[in-house]
Amino acid sequence: MEEIEYLDWNNSNQIIKKAYEAGLFVLIIGPKGTGKTSLVRDFAKNNNIKLESMNFSLRTRESHLIGTKTLTMEQLVLMKVY
Repeated sequence: MEEIEYLDWNNSNQIIKKAYEAGLFVLIIGPKGTGKTSLVRDFAKNNNIKLESMNFSLRTRESHLIGTKTLTMEQLVLMKVY
């Protein structure tokens, strides 16, 4: 499979690098097919950063990311409130 080179026409890599060095998070927004994923892959490759990817949808909930805690009867304590 041929690797497609990302054309950084507006210096996005430099902007992301500044944010990365400052410890800031970056949110990349845009329509499908505008190069968001290619930009991130290019940035990671150029800076020797391991890239991990997760896909989200409108139905993604916090519990999908961090899990949930289920209480058992042994862990459940009921208290009388006066």
